[in-house]
Amino acid sequence: MAVKTSTDMVKLILKKQYVLEGSEEPSAEDQATTLETFLSRLDLLREDELVWWDDDETPLMAADPLAEYMAFYCPVLPADERMAYAQTSAKGEMDLRGMAAKKSQGAPIEAEYF
Repeated sequence: MAVKTSTDMVKLILKKQYVLEGSEEPSAEDQATTLETFLSRLDLLREDELVWWDDDETPLMAADPLAEYMAFYCPVLPADERMAYAQTSAKGEMDLRGMAAKKSQGAPIEAEYF
């Protein structure tokens, strides 16, 4: 299965924020800040069972919605500028929820009985 690494995802997120263009490389500071936020948000999404892959193995089908979701949270841009990404971030999260629901179809239901 084709995947994007966390470095690829950082670049995609920065492109969504129009910080990068084309094949431009991020500054070390932007790379570090975005990667830290990406990994911490990925952990939160994992807790909600919206992410089922390893940090360096984002499936191509999830890359764009995940980058849209992350663009709102990555603090490379000032908070007031990031507000422009609130709606696309919400759409990205809904797309991830849809993918997670499709992935779980047919999976056994786990329940705790008292």
